Parts: sequence; C-alpha cells; structure tokens
Amino acid sequence: MRHGPARPDLPALARLVHREEVDRSRLMFTTDWVPQAALVQTGHLNHVIATALELGISPIDAYRMATLNPARYLGIEDDVGAIAPRRYADILCLATLQEPLPRWVMASGRVVARNGLTVDGWDGERAEPKLPPYQPPVQETHVTDFRMATNRRGNVIVPTVELVDKTVTRRRDLHMAVRDGVVTPETRREVILKMAMPKPEGGFAVGFLVGMGAHLGGFSTSVASDPYHTLVIGSNDHDMATAYNRMVGNGGGIVAVQQGQIAAELPLPMGGFISTAPVPDIAADIELLNRWAQELGCPWDDIFLIQRYFTYIGVPFFRMPPWGIYDVKERAFLPPVLD
Repeated sequence: MRHGPARPDLPALARLVHREEVDRSRLMFTTDWVPQAALVQTGHLNHVIATALELGISPIDAYRMATLNPARYLGIEDDVGAIAPRRYADILCLATLQEPLPRWVMASGRVVARNGLTVDGWDGERAEPKLPPYQPPVQETHVTDFRMATNRRGNVIVPTVELVDKTVTRRRDLHMAVRDGVVTPETRREVILKMAMPKPEGGFAVGFLVGMGAHLGGFSTSVASDPYHTLVIGSNDHDMATAYNRMVGNGGGIVAVQQGQIAAELPLPMGGFISTAPVPDIAADIELLNRWAQELGCPWDDIFLIQRYFTYIGVPFFRMPPWGIYDVKERAFLPPVLD
C-alpha cells in the first residue's frame, strides 16, 4: 500500500483494509521515493502510519503493516520485524500509538537518537560507500548539441511529450518550422522546451516537452530515473550547455541556469547521485530549484520530482530514454519528425 509524495494512494486504498475478507497480515506499507524536503517536513514511514491511523486503520494493523508483515514477506522475520529474543535490537520507542514519531531510537541494542537528534559519540558506524566517479558519455557539450536537425523543409509535425501530472505524460503532435535545417518550435502560443539526453555512443538525443508552463533557461541533472540517467531540459541552448557543463564539473548533481547565470545547484559528488551534506541543506537546495521554476511561471510545485520521471519507462505513457521519445505502451521509439 503505497503512500508518498510521488503517489499518495493511501486514502483510496484504506477503505479496502476494513473489508472482512481481506487478510491484513498480507498488507504492508511503502513510501516509494521520498524527496529530502518531505523528509524534513513530514518524515518517512511515520507519516504513512499517521495517515493510516487518521483513515481509521487500527494501530495494531498499521504498525504490523510497517514492521512484521514486510519482514514476513521478505522472509527475514526471524531477524527483524518484531521484538523478541535472538532478533536484532532495532527498536523505536513511541510516546503513544497515535504518535508514530519516535522519542528514541535503538540500533543493534544501543540508543543512537533521542528526540530527533543523534546521541553524542554515534557517527553512524558505517563507512562511506566507495562509488566510481560520475562519468557521462559526453564530457563537454556545446549549443549545437541541442538542435534537432532534419532534411525536411517548411513546416513539419513533431511528436512531443506533454505533462498530465507530476508522473504521467501523453503524446501531443505539434506543427513546427524548419529553419536552416533545424526544427524550431513556435513559442508565442505556449511554452515548448527541449529535452536532451547523452547517448552511450556519444552525442545527444533531442525531443520536445510541453506542459511545464515556463521558459526555463537550462536545467541539467544526473539523477533522472531509472537507473540514474543524465537529462537536460530548457528553452535556451546556451543555458542548457552551461547547466550541463557545470553539472559535469561538479561531479554530477543538479544545476539550473537562467540567462547565463547559475540560479540553483546541488552537487552530488558521490557517483553523481549521493550527497554527504545534511538532509536539511539538501532540502533547501531543492527548494531553491523548485522556487526558480515557479517564479518563472511553472505551475508545478516540484520540478525536482517531475524531472526524475521523464526518463523512467516504467510509468505511462511517453518517456525520454537516451535514444529519443519512447512509447511505453507500444514499446517503440517515435521518429523525431513524422511523415
């Protein structure tokens, strides 16, 4: 039963839990992906449990769905999921069952946090993961890399990706002009952005995006899903190139550029997708990114979440993998320009 910023499904699913024929020992919670800002504001699995309690799910069922049931499903209930002899002593202490936020946290039989803060002398007891450096297929880009060339003349029909919500997209065919052998969108009526991904063999695949509602100069990220892909979006080729080259120079991460100036950035130097900065600092950088887009007129409140799904072919209906726009249902790439 998934509930999180990407898909808050629990209100629709909770009514099924109350049916007598439902075996509640087979149900479990998941948050799916949770951005750093949500971790700071609402927490993680504690937020899911609190929502379940508000929706009338009993405390016993709610806590089992977060602990014992997942452990049984994964076949590790002899180690975790319940408090009993011979199991790992990882325990969360609550003030009441109606307040899922822990008062203190025990890991491996040792109290490691109280009232939301780690105790003195506990450093996580884990070594930092050793990850290879971020190495995109294209190390440096130029403005010409983001141009869709064609042998056609006059006006052409181009398939584009249109945002329906933060995760779902659809196809929309638009008329565009060809100028000097380059497909050029007409932007007086609505905002049309470019999407570009470096191909493993070199060069960039280029497509068009509608629905963002703002002339974002350039935005580059190394954490588009899934697995982690590099993606550039924007309306200005110079800003797009500046954002991409800055991101590569940072060792991966996220960079937003407007009129040649860095508007927001979040370096992710560990493999291009991990930061060692405190979570509140990461959340602040992501909030600056979202605010940049909104101040330019973007109607969406979380561009960071949206960009993660542009490349993910596990959700409908049209995505942007490294070789162009992909029809998820038909399992086929669309031609850049239609006949």
